[in-house]
Amino acid sequence: METPEAVPPEERETWNLLDKSAPGSVCKRAKSGYDEKSRMYTLRSLGQPVEVFPGRRVMRSPTPLGKCILEEYGSYSRLAIVHYLVNAKDILPSGRLVLPQELPGGDIFRRGTHRLPLDRLAGIYGTDLCRFAGTCSLLGGAPADIGDAAFQLKPLPEIPIYAVLWEGCHEFPPSASLLFDSVCQLHLATDILWGLAMLTAEILINYNDSDVPGSF
Repeated sequence: METPEAVPPEERETWNLLDKSAPGSVCKRAKSGYDEKSRMYTLRSLGQPVEVFPGRRVMRSPTPLGKCILEEYGSYSRLAIVHYLVNAKDILPSGRLVLPQELPGGDIFRRGTHRLPLDRLAGIYGTDLCRFAGTCSLLGGAPADIGDAAFQLKPLPEIPIYAVLWEGCHEFPPSASLLFDSVCQLHLATDILWGLAMLTAEILINYNDSDVPGSF
């Protein structure tokens, strides 16, 4: 019998729930895959393959960027991935986009260190929309008709986040926003969604699209 690896206390109960869940139900709700032989769920985060082993309490990715998502930004990604596999609902996106602060308990996005690094995002891409488009495309993004440039990114399969840029001019500096589909709150709690927004912003900010695709 496998001995589960040690996990942070905040992850432990959710891992236990995932380990007891019926794989068919998880795959249907979370739009994930499952390999019965290895007891492994598969999904994608920002275009990168992620493998989840409930019995071993392990996550891994075969790509450099995927490893970065799980390791360097693990405080944002790991808990979100486990919660998503346990709690995702079999529902379609509404197509109605909302600001993070409009979510229940969305005040978290306004507080100190919880503020999203949107100024940094705008500073990097606000005057180079071609680079923004290239980076988003390498992260599996799809163009969206919002602002001066926008892409739908998927930190998790049923949790689209829209990264939106407005170019600056002589009167106003560039600006950026991250938007959620309104049904996101039916899948995950707001604090988990905050982690996914931070993950998406930090990967966009730190990704170097001049490197080999899929690496930092």
